[in-house]
Amino acid sequence: MKDIKKFAIVLIVLGLPMLVTHWLLMKKKEKEKMEKFIVVDKEKFWLELYQPTARIDSSFKNQVYDWDNYMPGKLSKTNLK
Repeated sequence: MKDIKKFAIVLIVLGLPMLVTHWLLMKKKEKEKMEKFIVVDKEKFWLELYQPTARIDSSFKNQVYDWDNYMPGKLSKTNLK
């Protein structure tokens, strides 16, 4: 009986922090994913409003935007190379 109690205590002491850590990591990933969707939706909305009113060069008229795999980022000199 003592062995079972010791095993239960060890399981609780080691298992509970692991479960809490896993839960916190999942929440963090979920929050980051939601923030990414918000950024993508804002940029997609802006583009949909801008396209009909702007004079777009003919080479960009038939461009297809892959919004599902879009990664928001800032434009820098290294991105232009």
